[in-house]
Amino acid sequence: MSEIANSILFFVVAIGVLITFHEYGHFWVARRLGVDVLRFSVGFGPVIWRCQPKESVTEYVISAIPLGGYVKMLDENRSTVDADRLHAAFNVQPLYKRSAIVAAGPLANFLLAAVLYGAVMVIGSEGVVPIIGTVNDSGIAAQSGLRVGDQITSIDGRRNQSWDQNHFYLLDRIVSKDEVRYDVVNDGLQREVFVDFSQLGEVDLQTNSIETLLGMYPKIPSIRPIIADLVPDFPAQLAGLKP
Repeated sequence: MSEIANSILFFVVAIGVLITFHEYGHFWVARRLGVDVLRFSVGFGPVIWRCQPKESVTEYVISAIPLGGYVKMLDENRSTVDADRLHAAFNVQPLYKRSAIVAAGPLANFLLAAVLYGAVMVIGSEGVVPIIGTVNDSGIAAQSGLRVGDQITSIDGRRNQSWDQNHFYLLDRIVSKDEVRYDVVNDGLQREVFVDFSQLGEVDLQTNSIETLLGMYPKIPSIRPIIADLVPDFPAQLAGLKP
């Protein structure tokens, strides 16, 4: 149950971040172009929190259902607009301004994705070291010259720092039946190995992994059965196990 609750929590947080950036894109551009924003809402449905700073026309809201959001702008099509604020209504803006406001939401999400992917590239991510641990003698990996202990440093010149780093690239090459160059190092010796995916014939990628198709699998490090930490009040700790 704890894992389900954590999954739901992380899903809500992720959706909340995406929604907030999306709506903020609309909000930021609308304000820069002189359009009044009456409400900035993360979520929809019943309001559970609201705030409106002094001298601000915008009410900031968190609503009960965190699966959407909206930016409510001053608009004659939605409500009566005072004559002195008509210039700040969305519907009277020229087409290029309205288009910019509408496009700003998706653009904000695109920029967020670029920033997050950039952060992952800078910080790095965990993965299995691309060292071959098992090779099936009848597979095309073995027939092409790949061996146990080979560390795959690049694939068609693409740097390869983890076993799954070029997963989608390889899937595309398998489908197109191309020949792929693996640069490997073993015992300090570097060499090139060419794997011809046309030898696979027709493949079912729904039921077969790349490892199964090639006949090679990564070297999985052995993990010693030593407890590093315990969750308080869970059965392991209550039974007396110690880190």
